[in-house]
Amino acid sequence: SNILIMLPRNSDLIASILGVLKAGCAFIPLDLKFPKERIEYIYENSQADYIIDMGGHTPNSLSVEELLEEENCNNPNIEINPEDLAYMIYTSGSTGKPKGVMISHENACNQTQANPKCEYDNLLSIATIAFDTSLEDILTGLTNGIKIIFANDDEILNIVELTKLIEEEKPEVMEFTPSRLLSYLEYEEFCNAIACAKCIVMGGEQFSAKAYTEVKQYTDAKVYNSYGPTEITIASNYKEITDANNITIGKALDNYVTEVRDIDGKLLPEGVIGELYIGGVGVGKGYYNMPEKTSEVFLTIDDIPYYRSGDYALETADGEIEIKGRIDNQIKLRGLRIEIGEIESNIANYPDIKQVAVVIKKISENDHLCAYFTAEQEIDTENLKEYLKDKLTEYMIPTVFMQLDVMPVTPSGKTDTKALPEIDEQSLKVEYVAPTTPAEQIIVKAFEHVFNQEKIGIHDDFTVLGGDSLTSIKVTSLLASQNITLSPSVVMNSKTPEKIAKVLEGEFKYQVTLAKKGTTDQNMFLIPPVAGSAVAYSTFIPRLEFEGNIYVIDDFKYHLTIEEMQKIDSGTAVEKYYEAIMEVFQDGDIIAAYSQGCIFSIMITSMIEKERKVGKCILIDGDLVFKETEPISRKEVFGLITAVFSDRFGWDDSIQLDQIPPEQLDELFPEEMSAAIPEGIDVFLEKIVLISLINSVWDFKPVTIDSHVVYLSTEPKYMEFSEYARDFEYISIEADHLKLMDSDADKIIKYVK
Repeated sequence: SNILIMLPRNSDLIASILGVLKAGCAFIPLDLKFPKERIEYIYENSQADYIIDMGGHTPNSLSVEELLEEENCNNPNIEINPEDLAYMIYTSGSTGKPKGVMISHENACNQTQANPKCEYDNLLSIATIAFDTSLEDILTGLTNGIKIIFANDDEILNIVELTKLIEEEKPEVMEFTPSRLLSYLEYEEFCNAIACAKCIVMGGEQFSAKAYTEVKQYTDAKVYNSYGPTEITIASNYKEITDANNITIGKALDNYVTEVRDIDGKLLPEGVIGELYIGGVGVGKGYYNMPEKTSEVFLTIDDIPYYRSGDYALETADGEIEIKGRIDNQIKLRGLRIEIGEIESNIANYPDIKQVAVVIKKISENDHLCAYFTAEQEIDTENLKEYLKDKLTEYMIPTVFMQLDVMPVTPSGKTDTKALPEIDEQSLKVEYVAPTTPAEQIIVKAFEHVFNQEKIGIHDDFTVLGGDSLTSIKVTSLLASQNITLSPSVVMNSKTPEKIAKVLEGEFKYQVTLAKKGTTDQNMFLIPPVAGSAVAYSTFIPRLEFEGNIYVIDDFKYHLTIEEMQKIDSGTAVEKYYEAIMEVFQDGDIIAAYSQGCIFSIMITSMIEKERKVGKCILIDGDLVFKETEPISRKEVFGLITAVFSDRFGWDDSIQLDQIPPEQLDELFPEEMSAAIPEGIDVFLEKIVLISLINSVWDFKPVTIDSHVVYLSTEPKYMEFSEYARDFEYISIEADHLKLMDSDADKIIKYVK
């Protein structure tokens, strides 16, 4: 069986890899950031039986938490042969579809004893799990008794957190792509921290003499140049570099051979450039379910399996190999292997596009993918980018798109990439707006330094300026040197200095929205339940008889990605609600809430009373708990969501939202609701769950409010609210708590005014 693994970077991931291998299966690691379409393609192409993830909510997914509850700790008595598959890594494909590289147990075992990392006591692992370097770290560590310092998802993105990890754990072995290492070296604390290193490996892209020279200023570690395509099991060559002017990949590791051959596959003498062939025990078994692709590059010579690397190379006089570049249309961008054809193929599939050419161009001194295309009509490039987000991983989406009238061609009729127009960087800029707040000034200065430009405004876009993941690390490293902590993901997602500054200042506010325009000036503010979404009141508000304006508040976290949400601290909801309300609040306005929003309303009312007069506080069937340390469980949240939506949309009682595949969810919800949620119902539901987990933990100091409190309750025991309100009115309601906003709403509407 083939098993997909899609988990955060923690011990559960490593346990899952071990479990799959012990069961005699092959694992396929997936990055959490992979787009949905890529995951679905890999699932289908690999013929995977299961996917191990956090939820276990779809028919073929297994919850890692449930797997870890298994009490049987006996090793399975499975016969595993050297040629059996151990894992598959999916790489970029020239036809538009990723290719699954098959690696056997024999391949993997050879690699784990052949590389220089084996000589040390511990190693730092920071590569994404879908990048085979991470598997080298994990498997080398496990098979050689080496401690693995496994950086979590936050630490691999945040230079400040990574530096703290290095300072605490003092790893002897560290591996970086040269471009990433150069970015890290701009952070002084990182430079000081790596003095503990004994072995630094640079791989994944062309070795950098500059990175070598700079890193040697801060450490006496041996520095290795690592080389090898995924198809030959991670690396076939490791060369210790001692001279920045003499860089090769050295000689082949144990049980590998590296040879330079001509176009007909014949061996070439020293000093003559040809294609590098890699042979030996480490050569993989080919591409899964792609026999034609496999036969193009995997072959046997004298009973030895070989892989045609597609790299130009020559053999030096002392038998070492020097890499001279790529033969085909494949590139390495910031250490990531990319087939230009895969990008071009996906762009060409967009409606009305006729011809496509993707090349690398310099923007603000950094390499970026730029897409040129012709089409039958004018194409909205923003829509095209959104389309590609579902098809390609983030690093494969071009920075710039340029529509041409005619694609330039050579005399032979091929696309003339050298004749493609240069990128006019000035045309990409927006009207200059100067920074005004201290935070904006700090971010703008950081941008100007990193991009080596003057007069960057608060509306200039990070990506358009030439920013990428490595540039975001440079920005955050520069800020870190000023004792300002900011995640690279904030820079990548917020993009402009204005928006980044708001995050820096903590000024992202909950959004107050006018849901119903009234005929009087009085306002009513509906505080949402624990999920923080105004959706809870969507069918309730139109039925209210209140004559004033009705405002709802949406939690700002709905505008974040799932990954960003997982880093938000709990206990901040009340302050944010209060700040949002006070922008509109007038004396005599009403604060109202349902369910868990009631405790928030009590706290918000007590804060407002210090400045204004609250007309009334209406509490609809909520608990009074001033301190809650245990978050609600995922199961409880899904149960509540299912119950509420079942009542609202008339679903069958057997419906269980957490058991329904994502592609079937849209069919359950009204078309207008699905259309209003472009990210997808499945993502929206996951956000409800995460926000509920965050908002369900708080620690309030008990208060007593002066305002008139109207408490509508389905259970008399909740009379306890009267202890914290000097003017308290209790109204008993015979209704179902979960139906109060929908089918039982008529029983309370007359009191909510």
